[in-house]
Order: sequence, then C-alpha cells, then structure tokens
Amino acid sequence: MELQFVHRSQDGQVLILAVFLEQQSTNRDLSRLWSSIPTTGDTAAEPIPLDPARLLPNRRKYYQYEGSLTHPPCTEGVHWYVLTDPLNISNQQLEHFSHLVPFNARPVQSLNGRKVTRSTRN
Repeated sequence: MELQFVHRSQDGQVLILAVFLEQQSTNRDLSRLWSSIPTTGDTAAEPIPLDPARLLPNRRKYYQYEGSLTHPPCTEGVHWYVLTDPLNISNQQLEHFSHLVPFNARPVQSLNGRKVTRSTRN
C-alpha cells in the first residue's frame, strides 16, 4: 500500500511524495486519520489536527522520477519522490482501509525511457 502527499504549485506543477506502507504493527497516526474518513453517503467529520511529518519514516532516502498522476486523466509531468523506507501498518488497519476505499491501484506502467535516480544522502 502507498500513501501519497500531493502538492500543486500556483503555476500548476505537481509534486508527489510517496510512502510505502508495510504490514507489521499499528500506526496510531494513520488510525486517527482513517477514523475521520466518511463512509459512503456521510459527510466529513470535523477536521483533525495532523502533523504530516509523523507520516514519514525517519530515514528520508528516496527514488525520484518524472511520471504522471495515478488517477484519470493521468496527467504527465508529475515530479515523484518515493521514499525507500516504509511506514508500519497493521493487518487490521489494512482491512479497515480496504472497507472504506475499494481497490484503487493503477496498473504498473513501463518506464517508457524515464530515468529513475536514487538519493545518496543518509
């Protein structure tokens, strides 16, 4: 599973920071976030305080490439940064999210000549 932070500049450029989620242990910050997701037909609950930095792994190594949005219209020119270290998530959290949001993964795309680089910082 993957968590995406989507950023759009005033001139329309898009940058996505992606974090993989790995089944191991409960992530309290994700539990708080997911408990506020409305079910079908419900309205959103009150905003919850959230520190996005708590949804990032401690080590910030990443892969970088230029790709596209993962949802229609799959616009090109998106700057992707995919962190190499995952966050933990429990099996129960995965099941809970799967009930709230149906399968929504886009099929894997070929590189089509894209260059993928990896950070060298620790």
